Amino acid sequence: ASGDVVKGSYGNGIFVLALDVEKKRAGVGSRNGRSGTSSGNNFFSTPSEDGNSSSSKQSVLGDAIVVALPDFAARVVSSQSNASSNYTNTNNNMTLGATTSTTTQTTTPGGISEAILLPMAGLNGTSSPVLPGGCTFDIVTDCGKPKSSVVNLFRNSETPTDVELQVGLMPSFTPRSKRHYNRSSTYPTQMQSNRTASSALVISSDRGRGVISSALSALSYYLRSNSGQGYGLSVGTVSNSTTNSNGNGGIFGPSITYRVSFRHGCDSIGFSNSAGESAVTVSRMRQPRSSSGGSASAAASAKSARLPLWLLRPSAAPLNSEASQHLLPGSGSSSSSSGSEDVLILNSGGLHFFSNSSLLNNLASVLLRASNVAKDVMVRNFFVSYGYVEGCAMCFALATSTSSSAVLRSKAEQAALCYAHRPLMQLTGPSIAGVDGLAGNHPITSYTFQPSSLYQGLVKLLSRLLRPFWYKPAVVVTEGCPIHTKSAYANYYASLPAKVELLLDDVTLDELRRPLVLLQNLMKKTFVPAVQSVPGVSKNKNQNANENAMDVDEDGGSGGGGLITRAMQNQSRAAAAQRMNNSHQHATTTKELQSTAFLTEERNMHSLYRLLSRCVQVLNLISCLKRAHETPALPEVQWGVLHGLTFYQLVTSQEGQERIESLLNALVSQGEKTLVNGLSTDGDLLAETLSRQCYLFFSSASRLTYLGFRSANDALSRPLSSPQRGVLANQAAQYLRAASRHWYAPTLVAGRKNNEQGWEQVATTAMEAGSPLALASNILMQLNNVEGLADVCMICAANFGGAKVPRDERKELGEDTVQGMLGWERGLYHRPPTDTTTSGVNGLDGSRLTGGSQAIVTGLDVTAPDALRTCHSIIFHYISKLLGEAGEANQRLAEELVATCAASSDVKFLHSLYEHLLTTNNVETALRIDSSSLENWLLNEKKDVNLLWKYYSFHGRNILAGDIMWKKALESSDDSEKKVFLDQRIECLTRAANSFASALQANHPGSNNMRRLIGGGDPSGQGGGANQALQEQQVTAETLQTRIAQIQEQLDVATIQKRVLTTITQSQDSNLGAAKMDALQFTIVNVSDLYNEYACPLNLFDVCLLILETCRHREVDSINTLWKSIICEEILPCQTSSESVVEFLTMLKQGSMLEDETIAFGEGAGGSDMQKFENGEWIPRLRNRVAALGKKLFGKGADYTFPLDMIVRDLEGLRQIYNNTREDGIVSHSWPAQTVLDVGVPFYVLLESYDSLQMNENDGVNGGVDVATRLQRLASISEVLELWVTAALSSYGSSPMIGSNNLYRNGQGNSASSQLTRAITTGGLLPRLDVYKTALEGLVGGNAATVAIIDERFVKVEETIRKEFC
Repeated sequence: ASGDVVKGSYGNGIFVLALDVEKKRAGVGSRNGRSGTSSGNNFFSTPSEDGNSSSSKQSVLGDAIVVALPDFAARVVSSQSNASSNYTNTNNNMTLGATTSTTTQTTTPGGISEAILLPMAGLNGTSSPVLPGGCTFDIVTDCGKPKSSVVNLFRNSETPTDVELQVGLMPSFTPRSKRHYNRSSTYPTQMQSNRTASSALVISSDRGRGVISSALSALSYYLRSNSGQGYGLSVGTVSNSTTNSNGNGGIFGPSITYRVSFRHGCDSIGFSNSAGESAVTVSRMRQPRSSSGGSASAAASAKSARLPLWLLRPSAAPLNSEASQHLLPGSGSSSSSSGSEDVLILNSGGLHFFSNSSLLNNLASVLLRASNVAKDVMVRNFFVSYGYVEGCAMCFALATSTSSSAVLRSKAEQAALCYAHRPLMQLTGPSIAGVDGLAGNHPITSYTFQPSSLYQGLVKLLSRLLRPFWYKPAVVVTEGCPIHTKSAYANYYASLPAKVELLLDDVTLDELRRPLVLLQNLMKKTFVPAVQSVPGVSKNKNQNANENAMDVDEDGGSGGGGLITRAMQNQSRAAAAQRMNNSHQHATTTKELQSTAFLTEERNMHSLYRLLSRCVQVLNLISCLKRAHETPALPEVQWGVLHGLTFYQLVTSQEGQERIESLLNALVSQGEKTLVNGLSTDGDLLAETLSRQCYLFFSSASRLTYLGFRSANDALSRPLSSPQRGVLANQAAQYLRAASRHWYAPTLVAGRKNNEQGWEQVATTAMEAGSPLALASNILMQLNNVEGLADVCMICAANFGGAKVPRDERKELGEDTVQGMLGWERGLYHRPPTDTTTSGVNGLDGSRLTGGSQAIVTGLDVTAPDALRTCHSIIFHYISKLLGEAGEANQRLAEELVATCAASSDVKFLHSLYEHLLTTNNVETALRIDSSSLENWLLNEKKDVNLLWKYYSFHGRNILAGDIMWKKALESSDDSEKKVFLDQRIECLTRAANSFASALQANHPGSNNMRRLIGGGDPSGQGGGANQALQEQQVTAETLQTRIAQIQEQLDVATIQKRVLTTITQSQDSNLGAAKMDALQFTIVNVSDLYNEYACPLNLFDVCLLILETCRHREVDSINTLWKSIICEEILPCQTSSESVVEFLTMLKQGSMLEDETIAFGEGAGGSDMQKFENGEWIPRLRNRVAALGKKLFGKGADYTFPLDMIVRDLEGLRQIYNNTREDGIVSHSWPAQTVLDVGVPFYVLLESYDSLQMNENDGVNGGVDVATRLQRLASISEVLELWVTAALSSYGSSPMIGSNNLYRNGQGNSASSQLTRAITTGGLLPRLDVYKTALEGLVGGNAATVAIIDERFVKVEETIRKEFC
């Protein structure tokens, strides 16, 4: 039919046109008979009906009525020959015509492309296409309700190409307010800075609607302004300082980052153009985009990723009428009129009424009239005519239509089950040679599975129900435009909230969800074996399940793909692989073929049900998120996580699942925003709805996380003294422990890669990224529940390679059973990867665990080791925080936290914990852990004997502590890299001696009284029994004393060796070989070698004496020689002007090892550098050396190494000869006696030494020493007595005699008093005073003044003794 359009009507996307076909047939230009020609584009033009037609049939008055869709009118005319088109307008009537050759071909660019000619049959049995009655006056269409948006979505649903499907997930969008940057909280500081920052615009209204008016006002201002170029909108913003201390907003309300637009993708205008890529540059043949977002810049991008136009505005899909008939109004109704499209036409002949009914309506009528569906001929003819697969699809469409009655649904289900073929195994492969073609005589590999029409019909219907939204983005986010303020805060920038456009409005979402829910219920009721359990899986978990059992819970492949759709494709491959394995075993029987076919069919049904169930729940999820966004009491929904993700990606991809879980965890784990005064009815309702309607996405972890934060915030709202606070805190820890077992996504826990970050930065990053683990740890820390904090972190760490933590029913709350959840759905899609290892290679390739599942960070590959490091770093953060803070309460919490961690069975974590405590200068805390694991780590890993000694000493295992120190002190240093310095050996010997001394104390658990932190045993199994790696041997007290004595001898030798080493190091001309020097530095040299090869050759006289004292070697001559050498070494060489000095020094150096030293006589002799004897500079040096060495020798059990008589004689001789050389006549003080007393020699011993010196010298008459020398001896005795009395009186606090050397301060006061008292009581001291006075009086030729002074001293000493001590 061709002709001019004389009347038309358009409604709900349908054209109804009246065509004047008589005009062309009659060859006239009008209905009034005016001549003319007419040619035009015709809806049904054919070569025989065009202007070249040779038909001479009689014209019939009337118009042809055509019902068509707009895409039919947009057909493209193509031809191999030249074609001309002309468009004319005659009598105000639009004429569409075309003149083409016989090769004209008409194609459509897409769409249903269908037209109907009314009436469907000719008038009075003829084939005339016209409606009798003459000219059409008016057309009215009544298509029922306005056309649904589902029809628009269905029409524009062209399937993407393979290249387009390879484009990965769009990167998440992070609004400016969610990016973390440093900003001062006070605006005067910001005004001084020249930096510009961005944040969300703070709107005083709620998130639902008020932001629109603000945005429109800003836009209106921008359109009226000329100063907004390049700087955004110039409007005022609300300062962030208006927020209160709780961060919940001040008088202006909280800051928001998202606003949900009233515009939806299902509308006729679709998504905003700003969300799409440029139409000029976009190309459908683009490179595939990685799911990770390409680069790390995604997290810092100020703009959301733009979507390709084919995704944002898909083209129309060329589909047949059967694919869309379920969308017709009232399809499936029992009344044919209710589901029809009515057309009313008025012409000269009257009113003409047309009603169109779909195939579904016809099938519904047939089913309702059938009394026995299984035997009804009309029902059977339907299946035969349209095919059994299409028949089943239409029956299921009727059964899931909301307009179908209960009777119709029941009959439709019955018809599908009656006329659907059974699944079977068709013989398609090669036959075995010599075997006939009978079934059952061929191997399984020769058969191909053929599903039933029932299954294929379900697939066809489900694909039609999903088609409107399957490849369309669920959420499109466009960043908010920046705003430049003109207020006083000129450098402060803000942004409008990001715009969120949802694909589906509430009405459209409900229209899409209802048939899916009905289909789900139908499958639950009808296909019980396939739905109620996983086909092919053994019920006995102890037995090996069938390897060919369907495994659609995980991806199972590294090449991407869907969770479900890919598994459906792999099922046939798995079945083929198993058949191949069994091909060489035996021929397949008929029973086996039937069993295999039914099992495969059930598995396909099961997989299809999973797909259907996830689709229903993702629609429920979108609806819940929208309601959550409109609830001010709840935190903002992070819509940016879902930006650009299609429903196909949300339902079937692992990354889509992770992003949804991340969004939901962020929604329920932000406890401080979720709860109002600790409780939130809205939050409870949301969590309950999600767990009931979206449990495949809202996992048990999410619900338990919500309950944990809810209890924690409730506890925080109560007073510290309230008993309920503790109960709720423990309840929160129980919930969070159970929740942490389900935190499997590395990105969810870590937030970003952290392999190059320190533990503090890792913990901070996780907190900023909204990690539920970090947030849970923080809130448990606020509740002082450090045990729960450690448990939550360790349980979560087990998901990423850490040691498994057994479930403790006392500390963890069980998961609530969701009503309607099937048994196999528990934990489905929320299980850990199958191959999780510490290296980060899990069931999914580590590189595919991207940041796309986090709202804060995208574009970064986060692996299992990153998450494991985060779990440990959070624990380390709080340990360091508590140990670094003052206060007994913090220290107690730190000890409890460390003790809980030390009880872990994770060896690697324990080693990290020990290392962390040591590196943070908390050595004492680490060593207080009583654990064989720590002991083994110190022994085998750290190999630090100092730490091990401290560990043993603290825990009272002193014998082991002494053994390891003794062994360390004596170990060889053959290895140049393991040389032990002498100082370290001395320290080890000292510690060993102290440890053995402590072990002597009976029943002493340890010298350290600090509390021990009880840890666990060694998880590696390397330790010994009784929680100890090394068992302490039982030794007797005698053995310990022997060890202490041996160590003390070795320590004395090592100390002497240290002195030798120091002397040699300070000397410039030691000429000691390298080997001997190394032995001296890094070993403990044998005492004989030390004496013979070091001390003697190097003239180390002090060292020689110390060695003799240590070895108790009594060589009187050698000792005297060494002392003479020491005295001479401090004086010689020297220069003097006195012959008496030369004579005395010459006699003094005889018998020493310095006989060759020079004594220069005369002024200027020996050079200017030589010391002069008369200056007395040698006296303090000599005194100090004698006193220091004497203290090390005298009183140590070898007093013979300190020859007192010889030393007193030589020192007194030096004093006398020195006094004789003084020209001023001043006599030096009694420094020889004082020097000996400083050594520690008792007064009575010193007095006896002077007595022996006096008594052994003959008087001057008999040729003994001269009078001056005898007088000097008596003067020295009087000085000793004076010193003795002075020291004795000092114990009473008085010092009446001048010249005291302040011995009391040296600790000799009491000793001097007791010695003096004892000397008096024995009756020997006072008579000796008389002897001294008599000897003094008997001196002839002495200096009278000197004699008088000495006599006065004796008298005064006697008087003091008699007065104070008698």
